[in-house]
Amino acid sequence: MNITWKDLTIIGLGAIIILLATFKLIDFMYIKDKDIEVAVVGFIGTIIGGTLSGAITLIGVTRTIEHNQSIENRKRIKEEIMFLFPLLREIEQIRENLLFEIHENHADNDAIIRYVYKEFSSSKQLYDNARHGSLMVYSRLIKFKGTVDYFMEKIYFTKEIEYDSDIRLISGLGGLEALIKLEIETKTNMIEK
Repeated sequence: MNITWKDLTIIGLGAIIILLATFKLIDFMYIKDKDIEVAVVGFIGTIIGGTLSGAITLIGVTRTIEHNQSIENRKRIKEEIMFLFPLLREIEQIRENLLFEIHENHADNDAIIRYVYKEFSSSKQLYDNARHGSLMVYSRLIKFKGTVDYFMEKIYFTKEIEYDSDIRLISGLGGLEALIKLEIETKTNMIEK
């Protein structure tokens, strides 16, 4: 149980009220009229009881709100992780296919760029998963798409292909994979806390 400064303030105010009520009761002990004494004791008891019950209620309400927010936050993070796993599988699949095309089929850079462009242009689900999973992953995915578009424009307009475009695409996909794995690990650690 974490005690915050608000809790300490409420407890301190309750203690001060109890001390003041005790001193007041001691003062009224020396008054001869019993009706006033009973009225004062009732009044002070009401103040103490109201303050303590209010303080306990306030502490309970704040704890309940914090607990509900924690549950909602964990639920949101679990949903984000559920979007990141399919995204990771898609990126891994694209990267594996790209490596297969390069090493087994000896595809040229033009075919490799066209393949990656096709994969990133036709898959709306890829971007939806990234957007729902993590905005950092989504922004990196958009940046990578910009690189692929740049390579495609170079092919279309100038018919020139940069010699290291395949390496840049593979390393870009590897960076996306690493970022997605890091996000999954970070979010999993947040849930476990």
